[in-house]
This record gives sequence, structure tokens and C-alpha cells, in this order.
Amino acid sequence: MEEIPMVKPKKILQTILPVLAAAFLLSLILNWLYHKDNKYTHKGTQAISGVLILDNGTLEEEKLFYLTRGWNFFPGKLLSPEDFVDGNVPDAYMQTVTVGRQSNFDLSDKRRPTGGSASYSMTLILPEEERAYTLVLPEIYSAYRLYVDGKELLTMGVPESDGFTEKIARRSVTFVAGGQTELLLAVSNRSHFSDGMTYPPVFGIPEAVREIENIRLFLGLLMLVFAVLSTGLSLYMIVAFKGGSERKMLLFFFASLCITVTYMYPAVFQFAGISPKFWYAAELFGIYGTYLFVVMLQNEISDAGLLPERISTAVLAVFTALSVLYSLLPGYFVWQVRLFGKAATAVKLFTVGYLFYCAVRTSMRDEQNSRLLLFCTTAFGLSVLYDRVHPGWEPILGGWPTEYGCLVLIVGLGMILWQEFSEGYRLKLIFAEEKRRLTRQVAMQKAHYLELSDKIEDTIRMRHDERHHLQTLYSIYEAKDYDRLGAYLSDYVLTSMPRMHTVLCKNLIVDSVLRYYEGLCLQEEIRFECSVGLPPELPVPEVELSILFGNLLENAYEAARKEGCADPFVSCQARIRNGTFYLLIKNSFVTPVRRKGGRFLSVRHEGYGVGTESARTVAENYGGSCVFEEKEGIFVVSVMFLLQENMIPGKMPEEQL
Repeated sequence: MEEIPMVKPKKILQTILPVLAAAFLLSLILNWLYHKDNKYTHKGTQAISGVLILDNGTLEEEKLFYLTRGWNFFPGKLLSPEDFVDGNVPDAYMQTVTVGRQSNFDLSDKRRPTGGSASYSMTLILPEEERAYTLVLPEIYSAYRLYVDGKELLTMGVPESDGFTEKIARRSVTFVAGGQTELLLAVSNRSHFSDGMTYPPVFGIPEAVREIENIRLFLGLLMLVFAVLSTGLSLYMIVAFKGGSERKMLLFFFASLCITVTYMYPAVFQFAGISPKFWYAAELFGIYGTYLFVVMLQNEISDAGLLPERISTAVLAVFTALSVLYSLLPGYFVWQVRLFGKAATAVKLFTVGYLFYCAVRTSMRDEQNSRLLLFCTTAFGLSVLYDRVHPGWEPILGGWPTEYGCLVLIVGLGMILWQEFSEGYRLKLIFAEEKRRLTRQVAMQKAHYLELSDKIEDTIRMRHDERHHLQTLYSIYEAKDYDRLGAYLSDYVLTSMPRMHTVLCKNLIVDSVLRYYEGLCLQEEIRFECSVGLPPELPVPEVELSILFGNLLENAYEAARKEGCADPFVSCQARIRNGTFYLLIKNSFVTPVRRKGGRFLSVRHEGYGVGTESARTVAENYGGSCVFEEKEGIFVVSVMFLLQENMIPGKMPEEQL
């Protein structure tokens, strides 16, 4: 019977620590934000029974007021200043409400669909001395008129039944007032699932309001820019590079694109007015599309099993499609809104649970970056739970908890993919360099094979002709024509001499590399100068000799063969002196050498050159150096390293430069 492997306590601890760290850190951050960046928990003066009293001291001390509570609410009534005769409240049903606590204009019937009309009013008791004030109205669903002291100062859409037009945007108005000032907001809604004022307005001194609004817009645009850059970078990597991570990068691109849609709301509502139904569809697609593509991406990173992967993908894909269809409904009953809310909560909890399950499995298998993945997943899950536990959260400057959680998760997944991509790209460059080196070796072996084949053919030909030459010589000898015999022998010796093989270096490996590039230079009409005095045996591995001479001579040849060189040449000198290896290679060049951070950039591909780094590594492995210089159109490479005596089998011959 197969025993079930025991999980080591150390591995359990390594899995628990990222969870505890993420939970602790994010709890501190979210708890601080909930109390410090929340209009509902902001400690400031609020209206009571529709009246907000502000004196000079309060204005100078607080400067900003978030009008969350104390609004007089008139359901079913689209009021105007004429309805408030001599400052009296009109004869209609009224209730004091807190903004965002109800989603239906009709507070008495929770079953009726959203839509209809209502009015909000508030009386401001300001200092008698007139001064400027600013009122910021967030998105109000979905058409309204704002009156200040009986004057219409702002209109979004057309709230009246005749010619009703929807439009939502974030707008601000600045007005001069003193003493008792009346605010009246007449609102109508026909298509959004929430009626009227959902987000609290901001009121205060213009300078303070302008400052807080600019900071809020800057932070929102900063998150949007991050999302756009993440989307653009992932798209660039998909297009520019091909590799095993292409599918993962494509999923990351779609996840970033969905987050970009959700992060667009500060810019959209600040600079444009749009249809609420269109934006709501885009918003729901952005939120649940992000969940879908993040789950699909984590399925690629971790191995959760085929069935869980299919179920998780299907659940989120179906719900994303249904949420978009739900947003396009012509009207919403309260039961529909509640049902969708419960379904959305269930899907969010399912997403958190599944992502956490995948991250824990990956961590238990001790895979690369599993701790980072677990940390980010825990942070995301905690942000979703915190959003459910604290629904009364309206940010002053930043975003909602889930926005922070998504940001952490996307950053973590991006870091994991970037490391994976970088490793893959590094291996791709190494493979390309190895392929190039092997191609060069094959070319040198082919050249050697052709030379050997020529020698064999010469030998066969000489042996074939030898019998005929002997017969001819014997015939001339019998005729005693000694002058003719001497002339024939002279011609025979000259024509039968084998072609001489030029040896450029006594070391076989180095000689083959030198002769290969000598042949290439001759074909390109490049002057090749060679003075290499190395012994047949060296304490340096033959592979490293091939890398050193092959890479440097290849670079020299490629640079010299470029068009524009008046006198193209390649020069190679190498000696051993006093136990030290010296190599000097020079070549002409016309193409400017590109460097970055002290390293050479490749002319064959994007990134750093692999050949020069390989040669430098060989020299540094023996405690030496590899120096690259440019001198008046001549590129010079100097290599020097010590050959230790205990590395040398026998006495090393010393030759002078």
C-alpha cells in the first residue's frame, strides 16, 4: 500500500508566513484607510434634520464638509424653488436620509423597480458675510437640476418627463453666499439600478475643495497610467517576443486591459458626461473580466487540475457575460438588484477561495515565486472580504479596497511573469549563441573536411599516374636520351608536389579557427594579419579557447566587412610570456559601437551582446581581463590572464611578443 507523503513542518511554516504577513500588513493599511480616507467616517460637522450650521471658526478649522447625513428627501417629487414658498417646506412626504443608504426613490415599497423622481434639500446656515463656496457633486443617477437660493446653477441631462435625457459626470459649482442658503437637488432616474444621490457631495472653501479634488484626480490618473503602462508593456512583449510565456502574457494583457477600464472612472466622470447604462456595462465587464483573466492566468502558472480549471473558467466567463446583460436591462426591480448583489458576492468569494487554493498548492510544491503569489493572492482576498464587511466606504482621495487588492495582485503576477519572461529570454539568447558557435564549428569542420578530401584526391591521382610515369621514364632510359630524361624528371617533380598547407598556429583548435576566418576574409577581400605563437598544448580547455578566439574574431570579421571601410583588415596576435597569456585583436570598423552600462549592445538582436560577454567571462575565470578600446577607426581587444604553473602539464614554452 502506497504511503501518503507527510508534509514537512518547515514547508507548512513557509506557506503560512506569507499569508500571515499579507493579512497583517493589508489589515493595517485598509483599517487606516477606512478611518482616514472615508467620507462616512470622516470626523466633521454634519447636517441635522436638513440644516447644516457653519460659523467662521468651523469653516476655518475644517474647510471641507462631506454632506453624508441630514438631507431632506422628498420621494416621488421633482421639486423646484417655487415649491418652497417663503422658505416653508412643501406639503409633501419628507424623510431625513443618509446618502448611499437607499437605492430606491420609493422608501415605502421595496419591491417596486428603481426609477422615478425625487428631490433632496438642505439648508446651510453660513456666516452673514458673503464669500465664495464650492460644492462638488459626484455621479448622480441619472439626471438632475441643482438650485442654490432659488437659482439654477447646474444641470446634468433633462430630469423632466418631457424630453428626459440621462447623463452622469462629476461636476463642481462655485457660488457666493452668506447667511441662510438653500440647496435643492431635483433628480430623475429611469435606467440605473441605483436612484439619485449615491455618493456624498463635498462642500467647503474653494481653495480647500480644489486642492482635495486635484489630489484625488492625480491619484486616480496615476492608477490609470499604471494600468495603461501594464497593458501596453504586456502587448509589446507579446508582439516583440515569441516564446513559451506568450499565452500567459496574453492573459495578463487582458487582465490589465480590464483593470484599465475600471480605473478610467476618475478621468471619464471628471472630463466627460456619459450614459449611465453604457458605463455600468463597461464597469461590470472590467471588474468581472479582471477576475476571469486573473483566474485563467493563475491556472497557467499553477497546476490546479484540469477539472477545477475548467469549472473556474466557466463560472467566471458565464457570470461576466450575465453581468453585462444585467446592466443592459431597461429597469431594475429591488429583488433583481438584491439577487445580483448576492450572486456577485458569491462569485467574488468563489474567486478568492479558488485563487487562494491554487496559490497554496503552488507554495506546497515549493515552485518558483510561490511565496510571492501566495502573498499577493492573500492581499487580494482580504481586500474583497474587507469590502464586504465594510460596505459603507466612500473614498475621499484613493480607491475602494478591491481596487487596492487588484493592484497588488496584478503587480505580483506581473513580477512573476517578468521573471519568467526574463529567464526565458536569457535562455533564448544562450541557445542562439550556442547555435551560432556550433554553426561556426561545423563550418570550420566542413572547411577542414574539404581540405582533407582534396589531399586524398591528390594522393589517388598521384598513385594512378605513377605507373604511367614509370613506364615513360623507363622508355626514355632505354633510348639513352638522358637530356630528355632529366627534363621529364624535373617536370614530374614540379607537377607532383602536393599543395602546401599553411599552419597559422601550432595549437590545432586555435589554428582551425584562424584558418577559417582567414578564408572568410580572403573571400571578402579583407586583409588578414596573423602572428600567433602558441604551443600545441595549453592548460586552457579547448572549448574556452574556441569561445575566446571564435567570438572575438567573428566580431572583428563582421565589423570589418561592413560597407564603408577604406582599408578593411583583421589582425590577430597571441603569445605566452612568463606564464601569462596575451591576445591582441584589431580590426577596422565604421558602424558606431553601442554601449549601455559599460556593456556592448548586440547588432544581431535586442539586448546585450553575448559573444563579448562570453570572451570576458573566459578571461575573468582565470583572474585576467578583457579590455575593449576604440582608436581612430580601429577597434582593439586586449586579453590577458595568468597561466598558473600547477595548471601546466610539463614546462610551458615561453615566446616573446
